[in-house]
Amino acid sequence: MARYAVGDVQGCFDTFQELLSAIDYRKGTDTVVLLGDLVNRGPASLEVARWVLEQGDGVKAVLGNHDVHLLALLCGAQSPGRGDTLGPLLGWSRREEFRQWLLGQSFYLRWNEWSFVHGGLLPGWSLEDAQGFSDELMALLRGEGATSFLSFYREEPALCFEDAHTAPGRHQFLLNVFTRMRLCTGEGRLNLEFCGGLGELPEGFLPWFRHWVGQPSDRVVFGHWATLQLDAPLSPSHGVHHIDFGCVWGGQLAALRLDDLEILSVTARQS
Repeated sequence: MARYAVGDVQGCFDTFQELLSAIDYRKGTDTVVLLGDLVNRGPASLEVARWVLEQGDGVKAVLGNHDVHLLALLCGAQSPGRGDTLGPLLGWSRREEFRQWLLGQSFYLRWNEWSFVHGGLLPGWSLEDAQGFSDELMALLRGEGATSFLSFYREEPALCFEDAHTAPGRHQFLLNVFTRMRLCTGEGRLNLEFCGGLGELPEGFLPWFRHWVGQPSDRVVFGHWATLQLDAPLSPSHGVHHIDFGCVWGGQLAALRLDDLEILSVTARQS
């Protein structure tokens, strides 16, 4: 049995299938963890969703910002954005089944010695903290308050815990950490505007993985940051791995084989 983590697919189904062929993925034997943003921007989100539903327990995922956006659209809390490519998925007869599958996932996944997240982990968080905050958010999205929360979750975002004076503000902040964070201060204040590379960092902010300190045995894999280069050094003290190489923008789609840390990738192509 092989175990893989795969970066942001974002509806690039043909490229995803090429990657699965390159890693010799075997349904029913191998396990793939998708690092969020399964859908949107790319041309074939419905096909990605259909494939996911066909895999049974062979696929796990953490939710990214585009997956949350899809949940908001499916419950009528938001309207489609200008760059969305979710129309066929929104009209699919199995959209509710896929929505339930997404709600069965999490924002943080710990699987054996590995941890997975789309955005990142806040300075000072233990892995147990991350699990608890993820569980809190998922309980919200599965409950009666989900539509209300998803109707405003991106408005005037809370950038630190100190800004989150209400329960909705707290949940908004946690969601930003898990799905949108790239940079923060050592005190945990987020910068949600930056999307450049390591050579362009704004004053006072560093990549979250420069601040976060885990245990030497921790292994964390994340996506979301397409402009972070393949060979960028991440954490000097423990295993933090990044595998979003901008497939939807014409880059690469990559898989990290968890058993030996080999990265396998294919170049994006049109579907």
